Amino acid sequence: MIIDPSDLRRVRRELGITEKELAKLSGVSQSLIAKIELGMVDPSYSKMKAISEAIMRVSGLQGKASDIMTSPVIKVSPDDTVEKAAELFEKHGISQVPVMVEGVAVGSFTERDLIKLVSEKKDVKSAFSLRIRDVMGDILPVVGSEAPIPLVLSLLEHSQAVLVSRMGEIVGIITRADVLKLRKRQ
Repeated sequence: MIIDPSDLRRVRRELGITEKELAKLSGVSQSLIAKIELGMVDPSYSKMKAISEAIMRVSGLQGKASDIMTSPVIKVSPDDTVEKAAELFEKHGISQVPVMVEGVAVGSFTERDLIKLVSEKKDVKSAFSLRIRDVMGDILPVVGSEAPIPLVLSLLEHSQAVLVSRMGEIVGIITRADVLKLRKRQ
């Protein structure tokens, strides 16, 4: 992921590093970094890539989706009941499951969906007996196992989970809780 040159100063300051430190880490001159931050130059792709990679290393965001995914994926089928999904939430301490048919994601079901469903029904028992196909939400985003962590994080800002695929097969899931694994990598 390449950082937008107009965001460089803000990002560098948030990380608490000086222009000189960033220059040393990225292999570019301090004067180039200063000029980029002041908007005086339009840096080449290779220079901005080197700077971005250095920032990713400092921030601990270097890596790929497979580094932080959880596997195997706990899932439900469209024919399963809401009761089964609720049991999986409770048994595994999770808050969402992808809905899959023959290894292909076709939707999702979350604790948020469950709460909404139960609150809308007058008869709680009938809510739990519904089929997932009738109440499932949209498909979770899917990334390749080599997708960079910053991409995964940007998807998690808008989705409760991201599925990870390798050669067309879903091999893992990354939830917001998996982001905590980044702490151990610094």
